[in-house]
Amino acid sequence: MSFLPIGLFIGILSFVGAMMYLGQGLSSIYDFVALIMVVGGTIAAAVMVLPWEMKAEIKWAFSKLIKRSGYPLAQVIADCENATKTKSCSDEVAKRIYGSLLREGFELKQIGITNEHVEIILRERLDARIRRLRRVTGVLKGIAKYPPAFGLMGTVLGLVNVMRGVSRGMPASETALEMALALVATMYGLIMANYLIGPFGEVLTQSVQGEEYAGEIAISAVMLSLTEDSQIVTSEFLQSYINAGERMSQFTGEDAA
Repeated sequence: MSFLPIGLFIGILSFVGAMMYLGQGLSSIYDFVALIMVVGGTIAAAVMVLPWEMKAEIKWAFSKLIKRSGYPLAQVIADCENATKTKSCSDEVAKRIYGSLLREGFELKQIGITNEHVEIILRERLDARIRRLRRVTGVLKGIAKYPPAFGLMGTVLGLVNVMRGVSRGMPASETALEMALALVATMYGLIMANYLIGPFGEVLTQSVQGEEYAGEIAISAVMLSLTEDSQIVTSEFLQSYINAGERMSQFTGEDAA
């Protein structure tokens, strides 16, 4: 379950509550110049800095806006156990990073590669994929530094407009209102950086860590399956990754007796 939408909802609710307490409406914080400067500038920066050659990794990252990465640990263990029993895995499981490692591990063994080299190859493939994900994640997290800067640029444009109005004899009340709107751009930048991009980047970091952990479990499962004759030993080893309260033994109470 992704808590990102819940967190965003709480943040928006808090912001609206503060505005209501101050007796302000949405019209008081809307400014087209501020919006176009912050949103347009941030998108422009993202287009320039994203490593577009890593299309698969970028697609993976943006998919986390909808569904947070990370599979339940119990699911990873179950998939690994099934793979060690059949020496293969389904196409659906193979679409995941750890699933592809499971399938490739047994395929490498089938073509005659030694156990030692199977492990070396699988670890290098996992490391390469994680490095690519971390590169994309780092770039996306780094984009958070741009919205405040573009917000400040919007504020400067607004203040320039205010000064021109003052020179033309703008009334004091209207001048104060224009200055308030000019500051809205800075607020937009802070909101985008700290409410949206920043938390999204942290979610991606956790997702990459989860993918790496699941991949390590898959490699351990493959190697143990290739070197250990007993499926029970392999299953019990995999269940060591699960909390004791959630662990399911291969032995039923009746068998243990």
